[in-house]
Amino acid sequence: MRRLYEEVLEQLNKVKKQIPEESEYVKALISQMDEVVAKINHQNERYDALNKKLSEIETSKDDEEVRERLVKENQDKDALINSQQNELNKASSTIARLRDDIEKKDKEMKRMGDRIESLEDKIISVATENKKKQKVRQSRRKASPYHRQIKRWLIQLQFLRICRLWQTGFRLLSDSGS
Repeated sequence: MRRLYEEVLEQLNKVKKQIPEESEYVKALISQMDEVVAKINHQNERYDALNKKLSEIETSKDDEEVRERLVKENQDKDALINSQQNELNKASSTIARLRDDIEKKDKEMKRMGDRIESLEDKIISVATENKKKQKVRQSRRKASPYHRQIKRWLIQLQFLRICRLWQTGFRLLSDSGS
């Protein structure tokens, strides 16, 4: 359409140059054509302005779509961050709980170690006491014909005493742990 318009304008300008002495009719016709050309130019300017507005509206529509897409992406990322934050909070609470459990176990181990040491001390003292008693008895009974049998019984007795101490010690530990 523009190309045809441009061609008409060129032909009009050629005609104006070719006719130096124009008649009144030709002048009127040329002036009418000039008016039509001016109106067409005016319409073209209006169409250009309209096209510009339409492209702005189209661009704003594209911008709105981009904005909506970005808002949705932002919401998705926020949801992901919230999910990860919840997981971190759970992990932190688990770590704190496990630390408390470790501290309790360490205290229990220390208490058990102290108890074992005290029981070992008792066993050692009983064993040394029994050895002393046994030496005294042995010295008294060396003359006896049943010396070996008595010695065996004393060893068995000593073993039973140690076993009882261990059993009572374990009962004491299990009673205090409950």
